[in-house]
Amino acid sequence: MPSPSPAPVPSPAPSPSPAPAPTPKPDLRLPQARAAVAEAEKRLAAAKQRLEAVLRLMRGATTERQLITRQLAEANDLHGDLQRQIAGRERQAKDAKAAAEQAHQLQTATSKVVGESKKSFAGAQRSLKDATAALEKQYLKLPETIARQAAIDAAESALRLEHDRVVKGLAGDEEYQKLQSDADARETALKHLRDDPQIDSVTLTDASQKWIDAKSRVDAAERAACANDPKYVAASEAHAAARKAQQDAIATYKAGIPTHPDIVEHTKAIDQASNDLSSAENRHKQAERESRAVDDRARTAIVQYNDVADRLHHARLERDQLADAVRIADQQARQFQQQVTAANTELAAATRALAEAKRALAELEQVRR
Repeated sequence: MPSPSPAPVPSPAPSPSPAPAPTPKPDLRLPQARAAVAEAEKRLAAAKQRLEAVLRLMRGATTERQLITRQLAEANDLHGDLQRQIAGRERQAKDAKAAAEQAHQLQTATSKVVGESKKSFAGAQRSLKDATAALEKQYLKLPETIARQAAIDAAESALRLEHDRVVKGLAGDEEYQKLQSDADARETALKHLRDDPQIDSVTLTDASQKWIDAKSRVDAAERAACANDPKYVAASEAHAAARKAQQDAIATYKAGIPTHPDIVEHTKAIDQASNDLSSAENRHKQAERESRAVDDRARTAIVQYNDVADRLHHARLERDQLADAVRIADQQARQFQQQVTAANTELAAATRALAEAKRALAELEQVRR
């Protein structure tokens, strides 16, 4: 077998050329340390400013909360006072309402009594009128009253006979006949006009007046003839005397009616009913006055109650608003406290960082020496 070839011997590596000497770098640690100190001082100053700003805000919020707290205390006092007031006003309003209801009931009751008293008074008057009429009717049935009325009737009949006799005696009087004929003619003409549907009212009225005037002239002529006739005058005087006798007797009887026992009792009943009515009306008027006064007091009490209720409503709103403001102030205080804590933490960190930077700077400066 052939023997293996020997391994080649490597040629020696060339020796490296010597490296150039390094350029010395500047020492920046000291400037950097000084810059770090300056930066730490800035951070510390900024932290102090932030802490002072937060403390100022916190003091302002604390002052404002104290003010709101005082206002809330005053609002609570006012609210409590108004609650006590409205309780009193409510009692007054209820009492006034109850008094008004009682006054109205009394007014109604007295009005009813007045109505009953009026009925009693009217009944007493009717009783007196009926009793008086009964006595007058009873008087007319007395024999002497009937006799006097018979005398009147006889005298009246005699007077009519005398009147008819005198008028018949005028049949031969030419002037009277002319008057009678004129009256008859005008009456006939008036009847014809009334039967005419187309006649106007003026013409009808004129014709009617002319007939009345003509009839009056006839009556005047008859009265004149009767006045000049002795028998008629005597009959007229007898008739007048009979009537006067009856009238005088009736007047005398009526004059004594008020003293009749029955009438006296009825009169007393009327007087009593009148007094009762007057008393009832006075009590009713007093009840009306009291009712109006009580109504006025009730309205005033309601107005006062509503006024206090309105003030209480606004006081409650103000109290709630102030309570909300206190809660908000407390929340702000907690937030400011958190900010103060954070600012203190930041200030402490900045203080430590500044101390560390100053220590490092001092060490470097010591080494340089």
